[in-house]
Amino acid sequence: MHGMAAVLMALLVSPLPSPSPPAPPPPTNAKLAVGIIHAPPFTIRGQDGAWTGISIDLWRGIAQDLSLDYELHERDLPGLLSGLQDGSLDVAVAALTITGERERVIDFTHPFYTSGLGVATLPGSHAWRVLANRVFSRAFAQTFFGLALLIFVVGAVVWLGERKANPEEFPPDPKRGLGAAFWWSAGTVTSVGYGDLAPRSLFGRVVAAIWMLVGLVLVSIFTATASSILTAERLESRVESVDDLRRLRVATVAASSGEEFLRAERVRFATSPRSLPALQALQAGKVEAVVADVPIMRYLAANELSGEVEVGRTIFRAESYGLGLRQGSTLREAINQRLLQRVGAPAWRDTLYRYMGADF
Repeated sequence: MHGMAAVLMALLVSPLPSPSPPAPPPPTNAKLAVGIIHAPPFTIRGQDGAWTGISIDLWRGIAQDLSLDYELHERDLPGLLSGLQDGSLDVAVAALTITGERERVIDFTHPFYTSGLGVATLPGSHAWRVLANRVFSRAFAQTFFGLALLIFVVGAVVWLGERKANPEEFPPDPKRGLGAAFWWSAGTVTSVGYGDLAPRSLFGRVVAAIWMLVGLVLVSIFTATASSILTAERLESRVESVDDLRRLRVATVAASSGEEFLRAERVRFATSPRSLPALQALQAGKVEAVVADVPIMRYLAANELSGEVEVGRTIFRAESYGLGLRQGSTLREAINQRLLQRVGAPAWRDTLYRYMGADF
């Protein structure tokens, strides 16, 4: 018993084993194919073709730590994902959102940044562009010209009955008579009638009475339709929920988490290959909202669009960014260890501040 106690005591007082050093990367002689996409401030292609950005700086540090040799291959977003799947890429460096759908076909590192999906709209001072597009839209034109055509038809019917019974007010001459009838019909349907023209025949008065009653309904419908198209509240870019998005013309980036989100929420949308063209379409009034990654849109709004689009504070879905890897990549563990070390270091906040200012 005394011997057993001595053994236990020795074990208790003996020093704990030191943690094992980080796992080295598996040996590789070939250059890694690293896919990249222009997605500032995470990956920025300069005018001279050089690449900088948050993700780029992080990857270069990791590659230096692990003595990895690599070459960059610019792709679009679908190309990054398909390249990791078919093996033409080993790593994807961008603002790549970690989602369950993507995790089924590729691997991710640990997250290095957390943000979310937001919405960009035009500031209230630029809402006239959307207003102009709506005034000249097909929906507004159809409503306006449809009502004008109906006013003309009713006026023509009254003229046919009044041209003989009341030639002074509705002249038989089609040019003068139809003009007078249109004037009377428009004044009657809007309940503004000046009293300068009035049907005298029984037929004309019956049509006039029916037209007055129908006019009450038509004007209400036209007013409601015009209001829904031109309402100022919607032009002031207040988008706070998915329901607000359903009333607007929305754009997002093709094959992005924004597209996945909008599709799941049953929101109709158009797609763009990158965030910048989508925001430029918003700036031109072709769309009314852009749903995409908040930090990317804020960077582009400030640096590419002179602040002419506004990124709201509403976050529709929180997201985390990671580096993409081929499924089953033997580099994953080594990259993860170095990534966590770098993201946890004070210098990481300096990197974020350098590219994003106080917005990070």
